[in-house]
Amino acid sequence: MSVEKKMPYSLGTFLWKTKLRHYQPFGLTGHERIVFDIGQNHPQISQKWTYMKKTKSFLIIASILVLFTFGQEPKPNNNNSTTFTPVTVYDPARDAAQDILDAQAEAKRTGKNVLVEVGGDWCSWCRIMHHFYRDHPELLALREKNFVTVQVNMSRQNENKKLLAKYPEIRGYPHIFILDADGKLLHSQNTSDLEDGPSYNLKQFMKFLEKWVPKA
Repeated sequence: MSVEKKMPYSLGTFLWKTKLRHYQPFGLTGHERIVFDIGQNHPQISQKWTYMKKTKSFLIIASILVLFTFGQEPKPNNNNSTTFTPVTVYDPARDAAQDILDAQAEAKRTGKNVLVEVGGDWCSWCRIMHHFYRDHPELLALREKNFVTVQVNMSRQNENKKLLAKYPEIRGYPHIFILDADGKLLHSQNTSDLEDGPSYNLKQFMKFLEKWVPKA
């Protein structure tokens, strides 16, 4: 306690430290010095007390806003999205070599293998395979979960000879190559082995894909 003389008629200034437990989370010191001018009918008492309460309220509101704006941890991005889009059309205008390189980069990022499907819009069995995936969502889900798909065009407009010369000979279309994320050839699949009458055999197709899922 100390006395500070400010006016002749004043009893002085009473200094009182009090612990503000409720405001500690907002970064205050934990103590506040409240100054009371003790004097009979002194008009400054109510004015100073009102001013201090307003200041205290402003500090609390400002602290809450700061905590709300900056104190929250950023939410992780769970959608795992990129600009990569699987190539699921036979397009003679595409750069197939670059498509495979992009697929390898995506395979590294996602821990998948690369499924290269060679064919063309002229190929009836290529269209059958497309519809077969669509009609069997469990097969499509298995492919999407474990492989990055790249369809490579082979047609009169673009035979992609230079690219396909790197791989084993293709004897029929569609043909599937399985690559790892580094581009190493893991398997060359003649899809006629998966045929069953006018379509494909679901059990055999599932077995084939399951065999070449990435190793844990």
